[in-house]
Amino acid sequence: MTQFEQNFLESATRYFRENINKPIDWEQRRYEIAKDILAAFLSNSNDRISSGTPQSFAKDAIELADALIEELKK
Repeated sequence: MTQFEQNFLESATRYFRENINKPIDWEQRRYEIAKDILAAFLSNSNDRISSGTPQSFAKDAIELADALIEELKK
């Protein structure tokens, strides 16, 4: 294992140990998921960009984020 890999493994292990018992901030997760979905919409579909409004993209991203979070909470 390289020094870089060892450092990464140690950092990841430390992060997960520190955060394992913290409650999930679902509003923060909702924001992050919706942001990623919106970025995917805009980067993957030229047809969709010309056929929608910024508000419709935002609404769709939030609805998908909410649906994902609902499934994750089960």
